[in-house]
Amino acid sequence: MARFVSLETIILTSTFFICVFSIWTNYCAAFSVSDLKRFHCDDFCKIVACESIADCSKGRIIRNASYCGCCDACIKFLEINEPCEKPVEGSLKDIKAPRCKDGLKCINGKCSQACSRHLDYLNQSMGISFNIHPQEHCTKTGDFERLQCIKDLCYCANPITGEVESRIVKTAYISKLPCYAGALTKQELVSEAIILEEKIMIF
Repeated sequence: MARFVSLETIILTSTFFICVFSIWTNYCAAFSVSDLKRFHCDDFCKIVACESIADCSKGRIIRNASYCGCCDACIKFLEINEPCEKPVEGSLKDIKAPRCKDGLKCINGKCSQACSRHLDYLNQSMGISFNIHPQEHCTKTGDFERLQCIKDLCYCANPITGEVESRIVKTAYISKLPCYAGALTKQELVSEAIILEEKIMIF
């Protein structure tokens, strides 16, 4: 006779401990996540009864999203700047927890876009020198500014990836760039470049 255990009866006490409670057994074991996947996934899915998803209007059904890929799950995807929790790599906890939608990443408790992620990475990798070197500019929503000027060089950037999409020109020729119209004024960009140069010289 098959023994079925609902996913809701699986209680994770830590990243490396998993307990299964049912009318047949109270069992706890300590395994690494890789061990569990290697030795237990096939048999584990045989005893799991997947819950039916009646309504996922506020989320998206992700196939094989549960542990071992046994069941589908309704996952809510968070918009930019919505509060979030960064997932712990290798953890089985909160498998169905809300996630930042595609293109966003949880940084400092908020879903952020590419430019914000890029600056966060630079900040962590460069340390104190991050504050004295010119960096790319981000919009208020976390995308890359279309017009980028670093020191005295300017170019048009892809707002999603930050990749250069035009020739690179001196600030004096910024008006030649196709993305110049509607961007920061030439004087503002020149002033910002001068300020950054002064910071570097002072340091």
